[in-house]
Amino acid sequence: MRILLDTNVLISAFVFGGTAGRLLEKLFDGDFDLLISDYVDKEFCAEIKISLKRT
Repeated sequence: MRILLDTNVLISAFVFGGTAGRLLEKLFDGDFDLLISDYVDKEFCAEIKISLKRT
């Protein structure tokens, strides 16, 4: 199964864990293909840098 996640879900998973983090863990542990568009990839990279600077 192929799964596409929104940037906000990815940021939440990496920064806070919680439900989004558990979802990401299940995706990596299961038989899933995580799809990332170029737009989401660029947005994620920019936003994660901002989020990590705050912590």
